[in-house]
Amino acid sequence: MPFGLVQGGVRLSVSLMSHFCASVLGPEPQLLASYLPHIAHTCAFSLFAESVTQQAALQQQKCDASVLLPTRVVLCNFLLQLARSQSQPEFVRGLLLHLLDIAQAAAAPYAWLAGREAGQGSAANSIKVAVWQALCLLAPWLDDDLAQGALQRGWQSLLSCHQHGNIRPQVQLFLLALLRHRPDSVARCLLPALSAYEATSYQVTVSIIILVLFLLLESGPGDSPHFMPLLRALLPWALHHRHAVRVPVQALLHVIFSRHMEAIQQQLGGQDGQLLQQVERFLQENDETSKLRERQALVDLQGFSLAHETSLQGVFGVSVMHTAGCARRPSLHLHSHQQSALGLCAVLCSCVHVTAEQGSNKLAACVCTDGSAAR
Repeated sequence: MPFGLVQGGVRLSVSLMSHFCASVLGPEPQLLASYLPHIAHTCAFSLFAESVTQQAALQQQKCDASVLLPTRVVLCNFLLQLARSQSQPEFVRGLLLHLLDIAQAAAAPYAWLAGREAGQGSAANSIKVAVWQALCLLAPWLDDDLAQGALQRGWQSLLSCHQHGNIRPQVQLFLLALLRHRPDSVARCLLPALSAYEATSYQVTVSIIILVLFLLLESGPGDSPHFMPLLRALLPWALHHRHAVRVPVQALLHVIFSRHMEAIQQQLGGQDGQLLQQVERFLQENDETSKLRERQALVDLQGFSLAHETSLQGVFGVSVMHTAGCARRPSLHLHSHQQSALGLCAVLCSCVHVTAEQGSNKLAACVCTDGSAAR
């Protein structure tokens, strides 16, 4: 099977992984625990390998991405279904902790991932992105106890300066999924971070701002206890001198005010509500802010959906319909089973540029220090 996954071509590799998930792991859940290290390793390396050394990672880079990525998508789809069904909570817990250990180089075999690599195209960077993609898929389905521990570790990664621009969006999405329905965690993590105006790492500041922006987009003043505190804490950042902080805040405020101004005014009342109404008018009518908003329209703020961004399609840019056939007919022989795999292969081969280095989620369109888009 390891040889077929790497050397057999995309059709064979997808069929093998689909059969392994649906016909081996699915009917025999007791095997999940014994295969957990291999499953986590495959999520990171996109293949079965004898070791997790840096040399093995370099060898993985020599493999065809059009073969490795579809196989990993099939495996991640299976893991996503397990997490959704909540049928194997202990396995999901173990997998999540194992993936976090890989992402943070906490496990001994992955200690070589601790250093910041030279570029986004390096083997170590590809592994980190792949692991965070899997974590983003699992995040919405964690129970509160597990989510608290995962949130603490994810927050540590967010505060680290040693993260490339294609990893930070994945960390932000992971934390966003964990914070969405946990106001206590918002009060413990985000509000103090927004209220700290002293100089800090620029990358960390932008990550926190972007995390707050999308969290506000997912909530409203009527159904979220942290909406108004976050909005109040965010307002001063609209005055920041850096383009990459100021413009996203202003763009979000324009969206929030257009959606919820009446409800916001009711909660603020009097002079504060009138002041925000003038800010809304300025953002709407000023030519320069309108043009700036158009030039920075890399993200469809109005259409943002956390449920979509943490889905298979949101993370990988691949529709779940193309993997459904692979899981529905696991008992077919290989030659007839390939037909269900072909849909997935066609889509993934046509968009193979969406590799482990590139996610499709909207948080990947954050703004760099020079004001350009970072993938």
